[in-house]
Amino acid sequence: MAEAVWHKSSYSNQSGSCVEVRTSADQADVRDTKNPQADYLTFDRTEWSVFIRAVQSDTL
Repeated sequence: MAEAVWHKSSYSNQSGSCVEVRTSADQADVRDTKNPQADYLTFDRTEWSVFIRAVQSDTL
């Protein structure tokens, strides 16, 4: 997944309290912006899609 680029939401605040995401065809990785050298969480595309839909519908 070396070619994937980490990106931060445009809704993130300037204090750095946010996460970054990089996506590929089959997964999404999520990491803490304050500690990018630490490990990250990986979700398959189905899990990530369900999460995004829940956030968008405010059902979390």
